[in-house]
Amino acid sequence: MAKQRKKKTTAQTPWAQSKAKKLLKDDIITGRVTVDMMPADVFVMRPEFAEYGKSRFGPNLRNLQKAIARDYNRMSKDCEYFGNDMSVLLEQRKDNPPIKRSWHTSEAKTLLQEDIDNGVHLSIDPETGTKIEPKAIYQLRPEYREFSLKVFRNHIYQEVKRREKMESKH
Repeated sequence: MAKQRKKKTTAQTPWAQSKAKKLLKDDIITGRVTVDMMPADVFVMRPEFAEYGKSRFGPNLRNLQKAIARDYNRMSKDCEYFGNDMSVLLEQRKDNPPIKRSWHTSEAKTLLQEDIDNGVHLSIDPETGTKIEPKAIYQLRPEYREFSLKVFRNHIYQEVKRREKMESKH
């Protein structure tokens, strides 16, 4: 009759889901545990490792180190591929005109509405003594200059007209 082995571990949780494995993984990733360290030296670093016994700790350590190395290699390759894809994309974008930004979802629209609420469009230009021109309002904020002056000017007129219509309805 073959002799049955007694389990040497007192662990309730399997190694794969254990806190000990998570701690060991963190220690490897952060460099606290290095490849050249002996399993016996690593084993005594944390009391959580003792729950799983010394006999399987060495193989568990080496397997985890190999898995992390594979993950790092995969991550490096992914970064390399991503960089290549980005360079191809940037090269293609050189040949195509940029996508026009949407006024309706822009910060410029919100800021223009605030400026009109505050009467900026009705201000008097101190140099000329006349009502401020759309071009002067255009220069007030960098968000406005994300759009052409023509587009911006049209939106000033459109917003003022919209408000005038709203007032006439009331």
